[in-house]
Amino acid sequence: MATYILRSGRVAWSGRLKYGVSSQVIQPNPPPVRLFSACSVCLRSWDRPQGIDDALGKSQGAPQAVLSPAGLQLQKPLLNNSADPVKTFRDRLQAGSTDLETTRVCLQVYYDRLTKVKRAERRTMIQNDNIGGLSLQWLWSEQRRWVRAVTSDVMSLQRICYFAVAESLDDLLVQSLALPLPPLLDQAEEALDTHQWRGAVLREIIRSHLMLDSNSSADEAIDKFFKVADLVLVARSAPLRPKSPLARTSLYPAEVELIKQLCTTRFYKTDPARYDNFARFVAGGKRFTQFTGAQLALAHPTLPDAQPALSYAHKFVEPLSKPELQRHFPT
Repeated sequence: MATYILRSGRVAWSGRLKYGVSSQVIQPNPPPVRLFSACSVCLRSWDRPQGIDDALGKSQGAPQAVLSPAGLQLQKPLLNNSADPVKTFRDRLQAGSTDLETTRVCLQVYYDRLTKVKRAERRTMIQNDNIGGLSLQWLWSEQRRWVRAVTSDVMSLQRICYFAVAESLDDLLVQSLALPLPPLLDQAEEALDTHQWRGAVLREIIRSHLMLDSNSSADEAIDKFFKVADLVLVARSAPLRPKSPLARTSLYPAEVELIKQLCTTRFYKTDPARYDNFARFVAGGKRFTQFTGAQLALAHPTLPDAQPALSYAHKFVEPLSKPELQRHFPT
């Protein structure tokens, strides 16, 4: 039986449901999975989405930074396990020879090694090593370091936020959103110094909460999102001039990240009230679409609703019932 596959509002024709969710994909089998299996419309990407479980071993789409000869020399013993990334980073800090590349290499190797640690034990391990706190302390000791990290080094930003959240330092990251950044002297670097980094930091905070979760719940991530959203909205409505830099923080990158991960149904133990509150927030935004609403309704943790998805798909499928097109789609 032929099946429609939906991707970004386009209908394709296939002999089967590609990457359809079944009880073998997610265990234990939450209610949304049974509904997804029965539904002939798949509101997912054409390519199988990367699971949040894979995020520790991959860069989440961040560009791979090119290392200098000194960086490669530092990386080699770390990769073959003849040196410890935390000890190496501490030693470099003590010797005063740390730079952004050293920080990136040490954090990345340590990050990759966490894939061999059980998810429930990762947070404790990170807290004991305190590499996130050390990194932030070094970066914030000189403003130019933080500027470069948040505006031109995506990979370092991802790792720093991940370890900071694991060490319960994310409130400090949120406070950094309200700090004005000084302009860089180099013209090429100065072009990167925009307010976009604030939205990127918030997105990484939310993503890190989701990655560190071991209970199939997005409650912490949703709570953090609304905590920051309240601060941003208050800053935007303040009568003071000039407004706080916090007011320039875009919530949209973090919002998109939450939508994407909630719709994987991995977080099926999310509190329904929190989920509904987030769905209402999304629905009230200027960029809300019927497609997004259908995704969120279909992935609801306790009351999944396929009707919005079917209604959305129907307006694309209905034109195919015209006589002049039926010969192209034999039943």
